[in-house]
Amino acid sequence: YVDDKVTLNVRLQGGGGKALKVKRAYATIQFPWDVTAQVGRFPLDWEADFYAADFAGYMMNDAYVTDFDPLATAVWFTKPFSMGSFEMFVAHNEQVTTEPDAPATYKKPVGNYADYYQYGARLAFNFNENLSFAANYVKYTFEDRYDIAPIEIGNFSTLWGDIIVNFNENIAFKGQYFVEDNDSYWAWGSIDSPSAWKAILDVKQDALKFTDLWIEYAQIDEGFFFANADPYAWTLDASPFLSSGGIGAYAYGDTTILNIVAHQKWNDQWWTYVRYFSADSDYDEYSYKNYTASVRYNYTPNLWFELGYDKVDPDWDTGDFGDDLVWFRTTVNF
Repeated sequence: YVDDKVTLNVRLQGGGGKALKVKRAYATIQFPWDVTAQVGRFPLDWEADFYAADFAGYMMNDAYVTDFDPLATAVWFTKPFSMGSFEMFVAHNEQVTTEPDAPATYKKPVGNYADYYQYGARLAFNFNENLSFAANYVKYTFEDRYDIAPIEIGNFSTLWGDIIVNFNENIAFKGQYFVEDNDSYWAWGSIDSPSAWKAILDVKQDALKFTDLWIEYAQIDEGFFFANADPYAWTLDASPFLSSGGIGAYAYGDTTILNIVAHQKWNDQWWTYVRYFSADSDYDEYSYKNYTASVRYNYTPNLWFELGYDKVDPDWDTGDFGDDLVWFRTTVNF
């Protein structure tokens, strides 16, 4: 707390073999006319309503475009109005390295970073408690064209709309449609304007009594670029139907996604969930299915144990990414 108009937020984060460092650092400033600004490195997510999570809060799918944590050094303005809000941001990331033996114009990003600007705007309308709509736009512009075989990354932008219809407090329909203007080139050729869309039926356990249900169906064009991460796995390029693109990942071929998640709360102590995931690509070698199931026991309201099983099954007989695992997870909430 700085004063009645300014607060400062800083997060130190480390672990997992990584050194402790400043993950987030930003000021939140209250301006006149209900305008709020955030300045620095902060999280931003315009798609939080469109992906499912397990009982521990881990996302089983993620945003196609946003969910930045943090956004590169940026300024973000938000202005609410009677039926919604308007937001806009400008960000700049300049962490690059030049390979010693490469031409001066060839720069390879470090990890998921390169020298680029990001611009974004969002206009959201909440017509009533049952209907909301938003139009969103994010653009990347690069100082240089990055050659990361088999992909050359140029400027690109994504325009998308999303809609949420709450039929009642327990049943909702959610939809998104994305169109990209893509100046990039990859091994299969330049794809200027790939698109993607997804539709979700979200049903709470109070409606079905024995389980809740998340049914997600998506279609993704070949060459559609997920700028932030792999939306259907926990790490970049973990899904076989995607190819790493330096700061994100491209879809191999036209791909159809089916993601079904069901949670069951039997009582205060015993919970379970199951998941079925299918990625069907035009290229058979990049198609696969994923099965997940787990049982959770809540020892106390803040301590629980989970035993689970996960299996990845490639559709192609010679696929080398099939695997399975059993996990045991302990979670403590403070």
